[in-house]
Amino acid sequence: YTRDSCCVPTRVEEGVTGVLRAPGTTTRYIDRPADRQIGGYPTERQLQSAAVARDLIDAEGRCLVLDFPLFVLINVYCPARRNDDRTDFRDAFLLALDARVRNLVAAGRHVVLCGDMNTMRHHLDTAAVWGHHGQVLPAEALAFDEDYLSLRSAAIFGRLLFDGDRITNTTTDIPSSSPPILHDACRELHPQRRGMYTCWDTRKNHRPANFGSRIDFVLCSPRLMQLLVIQADIQPQLLGSDHCPVYVVLRDSVDDNRNGQVTHTLHTLDYLNPPGRFSRGQLAMTPAQDFALLQRRQPQSARRMPQFANRQHIGNLFRRAPAAGETAAAGPSSEGETVREATAATASQPVHPPLPPLLQPDPVATVSEEETGGRHSVASDNEADAVAAAEETNNTGKTDETHTTSETLSVPDPGHDNAAACLQHATASHPLRPAVP
Repeated sequence: YTRDSCCVPTRVEEGVTGVLRAPGTTTRYIDRPADRQIGGYPTERQLQSAAVARDLIDAEGRCLVLDFPLFVLINVYCPARRNDDRTDFRDAFLLALDARVRNLVAAGRHVVLCGDMNTMRHHLDTAAVWGHHGQVLPAEALAFDEDYLSLRSAAIFGRLLFDGDRITNTTTDIPSSSPPILHDACRELHPQRRGMYTCWDTRKNHRPANFGSRIDFVLCSPRLMQLLVIQADIQPQLLGSDHCPVYVVLRDSVDDNRNGQVTHTLHTLDYLNPPGRFSRGQLAMTPAQDFALLQRRQPQSARRMPQFANRQHIGNLFRRAPAAGETAAAGPSSEGETVREATAATASQPVHPPLPPLLQPDPVATVSEEETGGRHSVASDNEADAVAAAEETNNTGKTDETHTTSETLSVPDPGHDNAAACLQHATASHPLRPAVP
């Protein structure tokens, strides 16, 4: 669901791995032509340590990916850690998600990852380690650290984030050779805020006392965090679920003043819609053109879901019925026709024009796919596999090469296969710039 008046995605896909099929077709997303896929799909090498088959990772409908010219929006519902039987599936899902995000960034895309991650990353994210007087309970804090370090899923999630490789007040390092690539928007803007919980056990009525945890996040690429994010927070006052909403506000526009003077203003809405729909932050299409565009909604749109597609809208009660001799506009005769119509309308997706230099992602360096002990093997986060990786390197006597993003992306790569590498952010050590007023 997106608000059509503000943003319209150019492509929509379900799933992390690309093995699902678009509604009304028999073709997997990963097998579609390059101009009809979002890309960044995990390679077999990246999933080699997953204990769950690739086809099963997306079998539960846990991910929706929207493509906008400005960024790729990934909305997820990660598996929960309720029992040991689901551990392998949980780890495999997060492994595939980690690979997809890194591949997209390596391909030169901004990424916004949001949703229920079912993982905490800090003492501040759980009420269980705090006493009644605001002090950290040593035993509970130590148990949290040990639990966090022992969980493979927590290590995968933590290494995606800046400041995610060190936990709590114990400054315990989480060993990882995968550099961070996303910022935790809420925590960046509220670094020491306590009680910022998003989930509570409503069966035990923990919400009134705010005894909960923070497991819902909005994570975004560094350039978006630096230039566009002006507010990020939770909405605990909104009831109706055991979770509360988490949101991020983007500024409407940003001035391009890289040379010390404002050369022009970039408007966010121009890059959250298909090319040509908005110009300078205002709708540039005629009402008829915009109506025609919105009628070509993606087949995954909520309006095209069977439970909503044929519902009577309250506005229909006030419309004039066709007079005698008039023919009402014919609608789709079946749900299948609705899906086929949407699929045909989106068969040729618009190509995103290059972003202005100010909005382009920062340069990154990529490590060769032959890298061992990195993102391709999550088990390398434990000491045994790190030793095994070192032994393999000594036996081969080979040293992996490092290439810049420009070198990597200069090679035609419609499937982003050469982007299956770890990323090193060129500006990772620099603090965020203050927001542009």
